[in-house]
Amino acid sequence: MELTTQKISLQAEENLPGENRFKEFWLIFSQNRLAIAGLICFIIFFVVALAGLACTSGQDPLFDPAQVRLQEKLRPPFSLSNPEILMKKEAPRLGLYLLGTDDLGRDLFARMLQGAWVSLTVGFVAVGLAVIIGIFLGGIAGYFGNRHLHLYQCLITCVMSAGAILMSKEPIQGIILLILGHVLILLAVIFRKQLKNRNGFLMIKVVTIDTLIMRLVDIMLCFPSFFLILTVVALLPASIYNIMIIIGLTSWMGTTRFVRAEFLSLREQDFVTAAKALGISDFRIIFRHIMPNAIAPVLVSSTIGIATAILTEAGLSFLGFGVPPPHATWGNILSDGKGFIFDAPWLTLIPGITILVVVLSFNLFGEGLKDALNPKLREAK
Repeated sequence: MELTTQKISLQAEENLPGENRFKEFWLIFSQNRLAIAGLICFIIFFVVALAGLACTSGQDPLFDPAQVRLQEKLRPPFSLSNPEILMKKEAPRLGLYLLGTDDLGRDLFARMLQGAWVSLTVGFVAVGLAVIIGIFLGGIAGYFGNRHLHLYQCLITCVMSAGAILMSKEPIQGIILLILGHVLILLAVIFRKQLKNRNGFLMIKVVTIDTLIMRLVDIMLCFPSFFLILTVVALLPASIYNIMIIIGLTSWMGTTRFVRAEFLSLREQDFVTAAKALGISDFRIIFRHIMPNAIAPVLVSSTIGIATAILTEAGLSFLGFGVPPPHATWGNILSDGKGFIFDAPWLTLIPGITILVVVLSFNLFGEGLKDALNPKLREAK
C-alpha cells in the first residue's frame, strides 16, 4: 500500500506542467556552454555590483572612489601605497592599489566597483521602462489592432499629447490642455451611447490602432537611437535618472514588435475564443491568458537590451554626456584614461575589457534563453 502511494505521488510530481517545463528548459539551456558561461558572468557581475554599492557608499566607505591622492597618481596595478600615505586616513584599505590609480590618484578598483552598480542600475531600470512600454503598446496593437480610432478619439489624444509636451516649457498652458483633455474624456464616456447612435462628423473612422502604433514604431526606428539619445541628453540637465529614462524611452520598439507578433498569433487560438465565449473581459484575457504565453521573447529581448543599455551609457559617459560626477562609471573612467593610453594603459584596458566581457555575457545568456524557450527545440528533445 505504501509503495503504491509513493508511486502515485512520484507520478503526480512528474506530471506537474511547471516542473516539466523547467526541466525541458534547463536541459536545452545547460547544453549551451556559451550560455552557461554568460549566466555565470552575469551572476558574478550582479554580486560585484551589489558589493560595490555596499563598499563605496556612505560617509566612511570601505573603498572611497572620490579620494584624491595627487602624490599617488598613475600607479600601476598591485602597487603598494607610499608609507607617508599609509599613516593618513586617505590611505587605501588594503595598503595597495589592486587596479592602480588614475591621473588624480583615485583608486581605480573603488571606481570600478561604483561603476558596476551604476551600470547595473542604468541597464535594469532603462530596460524595465522599455519593457513596460513595449508590452503595453504591443499588447494593444496585437489584441485591439483591427479596431478603428474615431475622429473625436484622435482629437482627445492630440490635446493630451500637446499638454504633456508643453509641460516642460509652458507649465500653465500644459496643465490647461491636460485638464481640457480629461474633461473631453469624461464627456466622451458620459455621451458614449449618443456618439455611437449618431454617425456624425466626430464618428469618422480615421485609422486602425495597429496602424497608428506600428507607424509610430517605424518613425522611432528611422532615427539613429544613439544620436537621438545624445541630442536629448544634451538638452536636459545631466542626471543618472535622466539617462535611465531617456535610454528606456528610446529602446521600446523591439519589445513592441515581439509582443504584437505573439498577440496576433495567440488571439486566434481556441483558448482565447473560449474565454470570449464565457464572457471574460478583454483585460483578463490579455493579462491572464495571452500575456503569460507571449512573455518568452520579451525575456530574451530584455536580456540583450540590458547589454545594449550598459553599452549606451558607457558611450554617453565616454563622450561626456553620461552620468555626471561624482558618480564613477566605466564610460567616464575609460574617457579619463584615453589621454594616458601610453603612460597608463590600465586606465583604458581595465574598463574596456570589463565592458566587453559584461556585454558579451549578457548577449550569450540572451541567445541561450532564446534557444531554450524555442518550442521547436523542446519538441525535438
